[in-house]
Amino acid sequence: MRACASVGVLLSRYQRPEQLSDLRHPLLHVVGDLNEACAVARRLGERILLTTGSKDLAAWRAGLAEKTLLARVLPVPEVVQHCSDLGFGVGEIFALCGPFSAEFNAAFYRQCRADVVVTKASGAEGGYQEKVQPCLDAGIPCIVITRPAPLVTGDELLQARPISLRG
Repeated sequence: MRACASVGVLLSRYQRPEQLSDLRHPLLHVVGDLNEACAVARRLGERILLTTGSKDLAAWRAGLAEKTLLARVLPVPEVVQHCSDLGFGVGEIFALCGPFSAEFNAAFYRQCRADVVVTKASGAEGGYQEKVQPCLDAGIPCIVITRPAPLVTGDELLQARPISLRG
């Protein structure tokens, strides 16, 4: 999005509908960005499971230097190496390929002894409910990072009328 904005190119992308309004719970913490997520996570627990991908792991490391971070990432050699380069140990890297069921996530959260789970507002296709509900059932705080607000939502784009460029 930043690249398109910097060169004045219109960006059009489909964004899956979020499910944020489907779940409300005192253990569910909805935040706007990584920095806000770090601030919330800092007060919620010591072992923080990141299910947000590998792209921002350096920022998580910097923002939560005093915590034990657990990274659930894709099982790609470059990603695992990136985790290792950032100081994640063997017991802190979980290289797995989803989608994951709620039952799998519940067992996984128990196995890695997560005090806090961090995820993104990924919608149904991204397994949002399957990640969040097991946290709530187990009494584990869950931090959800929302997406930046789009200028036009995916549904509005799909419902838009075609425009003639011929004048």
